[in-house]
Amino acid sequence: MPTAVRLAPYAFSGGLALSLTDFDDPVSGRKISPKRARASTEGEGDGGVSRAYDFTQDGHAWEKLTFKIKAKLEPGELRRVLPAGADSKVETTLLVSLSCPPTKYRHALHLEPSGEGKWTGYATLQRVDVKGSVQLRPLLVRATDLSPAPSRGGRLAIRAGSILATGVSVLLHVDTSRRIGTDVFVVTTWEDFSISDNPWRKDHSDNLFELEPYADGPRLFLNARYSELRELLDSKARTGPEAALRDMAAAMIAQGVWLQLTMVAAGAVTYDAANDVAAEPGEGWKRDLLTMVLPGVYPDESDADDRLRRLAIDLRDAGGVESLAARLGSVVQDLVAEHKVVETAIRAHESVRYPVEVAE
Repeated sequence: MPTAVRLAPYAFSGGLALSLTDFDDPVSGRKISPKRARASTEGEGDGGVSRAYDFTQDGHAWEKLTFKIKAKLEPGELRRVLPAGADSKVETTLLVSLSCPPTKYRHALHLEPSGEGKWTGYATLQRVDVKGSVQLRPLLVRATDLSPAPSRGGRLAIRAGSILATGVSVLLHVDTSRRIGTDVFVVTTWEDFSISDNPWRKDHSDNLFELEPYADGPRLFLNARYSELRELLDSKARTGPEAALRDMAAAMIAQGVWLQLTMVAAGAVTYDAANDVAAEPGEGWKRDLLTMVLPGVYPDESDADDRLRRLAIDLRDAGGVESLAARLGSVVQDLVAEHKVVETAIRAHESVRYPVEVAE
């Protein structure tokens, strides 16, 4: 993808760099350790995204997030955009814009000078204000009018408010996309499988996702190697080909996840053959999932205990397993509304393939 180049009528730098440290939740007093993630989005701001911090793997439901921000511009670059002898502490202001498109949150933070070409400040995010990802973008702005004009004339910015320098953005992934529709039972995490600490994911680095359906709480790992998939699932498009493609991708993943989750929950049902009684799983998410799914699997059974008993018997009989798998496949398709997703995708495809001609 070609890199965007900013054109300015005066000396301008794209070399501002941001770094973030000291993450904590002041409400709980807990330090937070986000995972440094490979940037998954390009083309935002003037120079793309340099890095991302992923908070979805921390497992802490923070209410506030406080962190330290440092900005840096190499001295040579700073002198290039200012007149000789200028005092950068007086003539410039370093701002960091924080924005969250899903919630329309926008905030500008002023950083204090901490040395030549260096600025420092602190930011606080309220959990209720943000969703998905928050973008931080640095801006070095001229704070005063430059008068009289320097000998270099128009090659230097002379008006207060002129942007002297920007830099690549930083993303904070505060939670995952809810497009997949499994967030009730699953914590979703993005991870580059090719560098995963998990041997299975590392050995299957081409997989789109992997589900860890363990007792306390299932985790769905989506492969950050496919950066376009993350961008697609985070799309806010409501109609058109992009929305259709996003929903198709989400439904494809969701179907596999729901099937795995349901089979794991079903396998946790115990059966007392002597008394012909089935007992539900001990873990809450498994009980809740079966309560939601089994009425569709056994529509002829009106009692929850009878549905649970039928499930336990089917799991222990070869023919019953085959029948269960067929019915469960249909129920999951209804659950993710796959037919509606496909119909929408077909209409979107037809609109592109056979565009409507508007009479002049």
